[in-house]
Amino acid sequence: VEGSTLSGAPYTRFADELCPHRVFDGISVPTEMINQFKNTVKGATTLQVAAAICGGAVTKYLIAHGEGTYNSSLVALLQANVRVTETHAMIGNEISLDYMTMHTLVYHPIERLHAITNASRNKDSAIDSADERRIIMRNVFNVIPSPLLAILGKHSKNKHSPSRKLFTSGNCTISEINGSNKPLYLLGAKLMSITTLSPLYEGCALRFNISTYGEATNISFTADRGILPDPELMSEFLQHTINEVEVDLHEDISEINKIAKV
Repeated sequence: VEGSTLSGAPYTRFADELCPHRVFDGISVPTEMINQFKNTVKGATTLQVAAAICGGAVTKYLIAHGEGTYNSSLVALLQANVRVTETHAMIGNEISLDYMTMHTLVYHPIERLHAITNASRNKDSAIDSADERRIIMRNVFNVIPSPLLAILGKHSKNKHSPSRKLFTSGNCTISEINGSNKPLYLLGAKLMSITTLSPLYEGCALRFNISTYGEATNISFTADRGILPDPELMSEFLQHTINEVEVDLHEDISEINKIAKV
């Protein structure tokens, strides 16, 4: 049933009830290529790049299972830590949620990133700066009483619960972790790469995380095993989307060279 969620996102298998089991996988790509992709659109962010890539992969996965959404774009649920850096670490993180339309009806990755960035720019036009947006998000978080959050969590499996309606409004979750640019070691052993195994929300059974370490960017995902029993297929579609990005970048550079020669 398309358009039945709070955000207008199409209803997909990832809104089904979670089972106790999880799967996770991912791919690693050069950070240089991710930055090159990001720089094709002025003002684009890493999360928007992740949405363009992950949105393409999820679309391919759904189509492969005969569940393509051809009339509505998929929507990402973004998770952000809005705790200010001056706050003591013992207070913990303050997590806020937002939505981003992934414009999955747009086929080419660069055009999709343009659509995502422009839509986000229009959405934030009433807010003067990222700091003001963070303050607004943090204030919203602070006014929700902890007992209410506990009650919402307890009843999240109920199909009509407010928290389930909130999380089903995103077809997947995307979060970002900035890692070290320098090699890390543990007892002399070098850390080779980073992947994540993230908690899932009832109503949103697929979560992507984009993380950086050294010269690599890792795009990993955690999913419910009953809903996504073939993680290797999602990884294949992530890599396929990255290949499409590389083709788009090559064509974009070729077009720039043609204009330069003229």
